[in-house]
Amino acid sequence: MQKVIAELPPKQVINFLLQHFKNTNLQKPGNFQQNGTDFCFKSNEDFWKVLLRERNTAFKSLILEGFRIVDWFPRTPGLYHTEDAFRARMDAKHYLREEKGIKFYNPHGKFHMIEGGVGSVRFKPVTVENQECLLCTATSDNYCHSGIPLAIPDRLVSKIDFDDYKLYFNIIGKVKFLPNFLETHFIHMSRIPQIYVLVDNLEVVSTDRLAEPIKISPMVFFTTKSFRLQTEIENEFQLNQGVTYVNCDAHSNEELERACDWIQLYVSQYSGAIITNFDEQRPAFKAAPFSLQNIMNSDLFSNINIINIMNTVNTDGGNYIESICGNYIEGDYNS
Repeated sequence: MQKVIAELPPKQVINFLLQHFKNTNLQKPGNFQQNGTDFCFKSNEDFWKVLLRERNTAFKSLILEGFRIVDWFPRTPGLYHTEDAFRARMDAKHYLREEKGIKFYNPHGKFHMIEGGVGSVRFKPVTVENQECLLCTATSDNYCHSGIPLAIPDRLVSKIDFDDYKLYFNIIGKVKFLPNFLETHFIHMSRIPQIYVLVDNLEVVSTDRLAEPIKISPMVFFTTKSFRLQTEIENEFQLNQGVTYVNCDAHSNEELERACDWIQLYVSQYSGAIITNFDEQRPAFKAAPFSLQNIMNSDLFSNINIINIMNTVNTDGGNYIESICGNYIEGDYNS
């Protein structure tokens, strides 16, 4: 289990929260265009290369050959494969230090890994085109965050043993484009189409490839009273927001529990409050105001609420007040 920590400045906090809120769009119907072209993909990279290059072309149908499936979802599907994300991950390496197996990013590298596309979430089933579906990821490598988001109908889920990471599939489906989220108010910097593949059929395929457990990156955003970090490159910095994540095996509940414990311990060291969580099936940190449980079951996204969030995050001091559906959540870190 690899632990990674990064701290965020206010502008990156806004980006992180907006990307997190976009998960609610997964419950909205997509608009599939019938004028697309058939495709066959054998890797995550091939899929995203075509999708990002031809973002205005809807796919009629596709097949993903020899992919594994995990019941987690990329936090920001496709971001990992952009040039900006690659540069962000490279930049982060310049500001990395390690103590007792824990990797830390100093303030100069605080948002690079977030912009690099890491992060995983897990949802309860959602209704897609009048059928219950499980949101999953197809991946040709060992990582969820670099994979292809899927909506698998309940009738096909029984073909998958999520505890067996050695199963490979041919996946047949259609790409569905989700509605743009808050486009008139906020422009997503990466300009990545928010899509998923609605699966029509699954075929288990035999292979002699060696398989390692698929890695997920549970991540939380948190606020905290001011704390200072001393780095080798610059003077002390005072920060009020942060994000931390842990790389762990998707197929091990024990590893996930340890990941949650480690996240809680880290945040508590700074008298912090966790604002988001990452698992709707086995809720951790479900008291977080922007938990998946809240954003998937509530209308949090009126324009005024988003503006209040933005203004609040940019306000200095130890207090935060978030507007959620007309209700307010207050935190006082000075007590």
